[in-house]
Amino acid sequence: MVVTDAAEMIKKMEIRGAGRIARAAVEALLRHSRDLDVPDTGSYCRQMRQAGAILARARPTAVSLPNAIHRVISSLDCGLPLDLARERFDAKCREFIHTSGDAVARIGEIGARHIRDGDVLLTHCNSEAALACMLEAHRKGVDFEVFATEVRPRNQGLLTLKVLDDAGIKTNYIVDSAVRYFINDIDLVIVGADAVTVNGAVVNKIGTSQIAHSAHEARTNLIVAAET
Repeated sequence: MVVTDAAEMIKKMEIRGAGRIARAAVEALLRHSRDLDVPDTGSYCRQMRQAGAILARARPTAVSLPNAIHRVISSLDCGLPLDLARERFDAKCREFIHTSGDAVARIGEIGARHIRDGDVLLTHCNSEAALACMLEAHRKGVDFEVFATEVRPRNQGLLTLKVLDDAGIKTNYIVDSAVRYFINDIDLVIVGADAVTVNGAVVNKIGTSQIAHSAHEARTNLIVAAET
């Protein structure tokens, strides 16, 4: 089943990153909607809500996951004929997927403007949006290098290093506890976010706050690359 497979991949962290998780869940709901063989709209809505609940439980700490599911599931109109209800729900899913992917590309364009020749960057975890900023700057010919933290216990920093290394960007891999030691050599910190609250506070991978404190102490600028 598409939904349970996607939920398992999210649970096992085979899919990482707030945006990727959200899009993967909505893509699973879209495929489930298309495949669902039910007699009426009521049955369709019940099964789609059940599928959304399964996906939402896959990673309780990933705020983007329940937010994405709520956004599309709330668009279900159970008062419509089945075909029309399915058509409208599928359109909402496609809209979400497109908008989310387009947002990451736009974030990359904006973030790349802050990276200059000769800069040394620090990043934490495996943020698609943060990577987009660095990859876009590299594409435009900016010469810089990146320090990436290991991000224990699952070492997501290695995934970030691979993407950057494959792109031809100079990289350095450091243990999480070494951030304060290296921070004076860093020109710019770029991190992603699992969520941004209504008052502007950022929720992200554990360890982000200590990086922010170190950057503040060293008067080093920190950018949060995130969809809103």
